[in-house]
Amino acid sequence: MLNLSVRNRKETSTRSAVFTEKLSNTEWVASETVIIIIDMWQEVELQQINERTNEMVPLMNSMLNSLRNKGVLIIHAPSEGIDFYIGQTARLNAENTASASNFPAGLEQWNYWISTAEETAGYPVSQTVCPPVDVHQHSGIGIHDNDAISTNSREIWNLMELHGIKNVLVAGMFSNVCVAGRPFGLRNWVRYGKNTLLIRDMTDVLYEDDLSPYISHFAANDLMTKHIEKYICSSILSSDITGTSPFQFNADGKN
Repeated sequence: MLNLSVRNRKETSTRSAVFTEKLSNTEWVASETVIIIIDMWQEVELQQINERTNEMVPLMNSMLNSLRNKGVLIIHAPSEGIDFYIGQTARLNAENTASASNFPAGLEQWNYWISTAEETAGYPVSQTVCPPVDVHQHSGIGIHDNDAISTNSREIWNLMELHGIKNVLVAGMFSNVCVAGRPFGLRNWVRYGKNTLLIRDMTDVLYEDDLSPYISHFAANDLMTKHIEKYICSSILSSDITGTSPFQFNADGKN
């Protein structure tokens, strides 16, 4: 069983655009839960991103080990890098899963807004250009033979149906692009009826300080997390899983 402390933001009244933070506790059955790790690449052209990724990876790997030991399904989703894994057991686990008859066709598409309310609000931070990437997931994140590797939403759905998945955890890069919007990102899992949570200290924002709203990178990261909590889904911390302190970037002076 996963005991999770959930944070979200609720509008105080309809169309007020005023939100209050809400905390609650929930329990998920581990065997009915999947975590999808999105775009934790080995290397990109922006060194600042590499540095932040390298900082996050050790705790992310520890978190995955904890989830794996509890019986949670682990899916690694390194977009544009899937060919690196041809023939590997975890890749074959996804490729060879029987097709489910109830695949929702819309799951093959990016989902840029989950609602009119989100689209009206718009993103709170501008996006920088996503730099070219290396061809595989960061080597500090272990891939086990009982995991799966896929960036194909149909394969991922098949795996989830096979394992009776009701609950989806999402982590990785970047909260204002792929984590929220990819076919296997947050919005689509909410859209198609899965209980969905962002692991908010296991993500980052694609943003540079010279872009609107001209705040620090870490303030922008927090702002995007709040946007997700308002309009898409609730969030948790990795500490709910690991029992250790949550992750924080070294340069983030919030504490």
